[in-house]
Amino acid sequence: MADVLGVATMSLYQHVAGRDAILDGIVEKLLVQIDVPGEGAGPESMHGLARSLFDLGRRHPNCVLLIATSAGTKDSAFQRWEATVAPAPGPDGSQHAQMAFRTYLAYALA
Repeated sequence: MADVLGVATMSLYQHVAGRDAILDGIVEKLLVQIDVPGEGAGPESMHGLARSLFDLGRRHPNCVLLIATSAGTKDSAFQRWEATVAPAPGPDGSQHAQMAFRTYLAYALA
């Protein structure tokens, strides 16, 4: 690809902090493709979240492992995404979207 663009292979690293920053950027681009139910959405709306996650995994088969491994990185795109999902509790006060996403990751990696 670098040949097509007419640049050196390693020139990308002049624009980012390193490999982890590139991977975090990829995770961020993946996570914005997930449809998260709005605040107060009940368990029945988790179908849309599950479908969105499934579709993302079909479009990008390696994304689940990449997202899961980024979850433990401090201030990762995944942690920022979870922070935006967590404040949206279901009607019973639980974190349905967050739980559904973590369950999906665990299932997909099992």
